[in-house]
Amino acid sequence: CELPASQIFTLMENDDASTVIALLQNFFMVSGLFKTTFFDYKTKAAAEYTNNPWRIQSNSLFARLDSFLERCHDILELVETSVQFSKISKIEIGGTKGKELTASLRRIQLNFQRSTKKNQGPELRYYGRRIRSI
Repeated sequence: CELPASQIFTLMENDDASTVIALLQNFFMVSGLFKTTFFDYKTKAAAEYTNNPWRIQSNSLFARLDSFLERCHDILELVETSVQFSKISKIEIGGTKGKELTASLRRIQLNFQRSTKKNQGPELRYYGRRIRSI
């Protein structure tokens, strides 16, 4: 499946983070199955063709996929964090300092939303550095 960064943010704004999470988890499952299948066949080929083993280095073969998986895990973490921050808006704290604490929670949520908006667009920012979106 193809999921541009702009669509990820749109789904998050529409409280449909579960769709993004499901798509990413599906991608992780398929990628894991792909790698498992590769290693199974590599083992099978090594056992059946001892005179002519595969000389493919797994690290170089999966370097780009692993890098992309890492970025997808970062996006999953961002989406899950967004879900947690969306729950803050429903919290009302009671007690003598309840209004202050509730206002503090709202400020934290607003700062998170501003930071997320800043990172939207064709280029994302990760620790202050620009990266291409997926």
